[in-house]
Amino acid sequence: MLGVGYHQTIVLWKKGRLSWLPVAGVLLVLLPALNGCGTSAAAPTAVPTSVPSGTAALAHLSLGLVTDIGGLGDRSYNDLAYAGLRREQAQDGATYQVVSSGKVADYVPNLESLTARHLSLIVAVGFSMGSAVYNVASRHPKQRFALIDAQPTDSSGKPGTLPNVADIFFKEQESGYLAGVLAGLMEKDRVGKATHNTVAYMGASPIPPVERYLAGYVAGARQVDPTIKIVHTYAGSFTNPAAGRTIAAQQAGQGADILFQVAAATGAAYLDQAEKEGAYGIGADVDQSYLGPGIIASAVKRVDVAVAHVAHEIRAGRFQGGINLLGIKEGATGIAITSDVVPRTIRLQITQYEARVARGTIVPPATMPAR
Repeated sequence: MLGVGYHQTIVLWKKGRLSWLPVAGVLLVLLPALNGCGTSAAAPTAVPTSVPSGTAALAHLSLGLVTDIGGLGDRSYNDLAYAGLRREQAQDGATYQVVSSGKVADYVPNLESLTARHLSLIVAVGFSMGSAVYNVASRHPKQRFALIDAQPTDSSGKPGTLPNVADIFFKEQESGYLAGVLAGLMEKDRVGKATHNTVAYMGASPIPPVERYLAGYVAGARQVDPTIKIVHTYAGSFTNPAAGRTIAAQQAGQGADILFQVAAATGAAYLDQAEKEGAYGIGADVDQSYLGPGIIASAVKRVDVAVAHVAHEIRAGRFQGGINLLGIKEGATGIAITSDVVPRTIRLQITQYEARVARGTIVPPATMPAR
């Protein structure tokens, strides 16, 4: 399986489909995928505590990546994880191998094929790989893994921790908070189309990762503009573009000038419709500015930074199995402001809020405020 997956990776690169990927840490312009925040079932509540015995600093890293079925070219988590590997190669001389998964049944054999090569770290992308990682990591306790936005899941469907698997989660509430600060300041200062002191959000469903984004958004908006009106709803689906368009039109009709989505494909349609309604949009997970000039910013999760973070920890002999919760302090959450509509004065204020979150003097809520 390694030969097939790796060959596919090289062919994709030679065709130029991935030529836009940065070598070192530049935020990608990406399309949301269904393996993003909206579909992660786990709600991280702890810091990592388990370290495999025999952990030692390494001078050279050999890295592997097994994609989920989205594959390379998804403009989302798979591409970001790949960018993290390439960043490690450029900065520290790490070597890497990539195996592309065409179907769910590929996950276990693909992970096994890389395990046989005794790499320093194998990265698995997304919640759908939780069972496969549990299966393989349990049989190979000396092999280190990083699982993005998920935990290993046993045969009964119960998520848990393994000492040789770093479960990488993100503080989505921090990214959402900065998005809310941006929306609140735009409304407070009546910038551009933001004239009704009203913003909106749409989530796919009230699961923990979605709620963390939205709780931060509400808190940030109210922090800078206590009188702001917030219109909100849940679409009930990550894959219903028609519902996203309908909700965006309804919320714009209620005076919302800035619409924030956490709903994958439903959310992409929501943002597209927001622009047609004359409103601004804020994306989630990855930089969604490609959707059009109406997207003023995106609340992001830096999977590339997370992969590099785990690699650095291994290099220093500090690999942490169990839940690794990353945020602004580690450079793994934040906001990508991509529109000139946002004035410099507001950008500077957001930078100040970001610094306060990084220092811990502001702790955005992970659950929705009472009002």
